[in-house]
Amino acid sequence: MPSRYQVRAEHDADTIVVYQAYSPAIAEPALRGAVSCRPSPSTG
Repeated sequence: MPSRYQVRAEHDADTIVVYQAYSPAIAEPALRGAVSCRPSPSTG
């Protein structure tokens, strides 16, 4: 049985980027309100 969820990501030697999708019920109000956040700083 295929998985219902997928992890989409890209990486290079220094960075990993993970993409997260939201349902329209969450994404549309956030986009209208221009709500966003900065990535957490690396604790490396």
